[in-house]
Amino acid sequence: MSKPIYNKTVVIWSDNKSDQYTLMRIINDLRLHHIIFENTDNDVDVINTNCFIIFAKSLLVPSQFFMDRKEFLQKVNDGEVKIVFLDDDSTLRIQNIPPKAQRINVADEAEIKKWIKMRGKKPEKGDKRRMALKTKVGRLFYIYSEIYPDSSVSMEDILYRSGISKRTFHRDIELINEILWDKKVVLDCYGYYSFENVTK
Repeated sequence: MSKPIYNKTVVIWSDNKSDQYTLMRIINDLRLHHIIFENTDNDVDVINTNCFIIFAKSLLVPSQFFMDRKEFLQKVNDGEVKIVFLDDDSTLRIQNIPPKAQRINVADEAEIKKWIKMRGKKPEKGDKRRMALKTKVGRLFYIYSEIYPDSSVSMEDILYRSGISKRTFHRDIELINEILWDKKVVLDCYGYYSFENVTK
């Protein structure tokens, strides 16, 4: 199945209809895509969504949300994913909140729009994953892990995360196809790359 494009997707994790409407309007104005989750037990879905910002109502965030999730916590600490709390009411009960987690006033629409636009321009300079993707081995492993066994990834996602050229990306795909003997990477009609089994 196709994933949302990382730098065009924003998660709204809130059951507050007023906050949802405000954020949806801002996100739509910026021509970005939003995904809404409304329940506490959506925590795994939130983590697995390919996005660059998560707006979260703290009451929906389980107290153990940041515990035992080292990979997700690293993404937040590296600046790859921004988590923004929409209230201050219950954050004290959440354990191990990353220092880079932020709070924002939903009523200040101009500030939210400005913040999203600034965040969407490029990953932070200290993004360790971005630096790793500049190496061929790092990129090949990332592309492989994103589409194995039956998922997919867009070229735009890889270019945004790594800063490489389209030509380099296509060379990486060719190299993966040369290495693997039982499957190959193919492009579908929606612009996503995925694995296809090779029949002998």
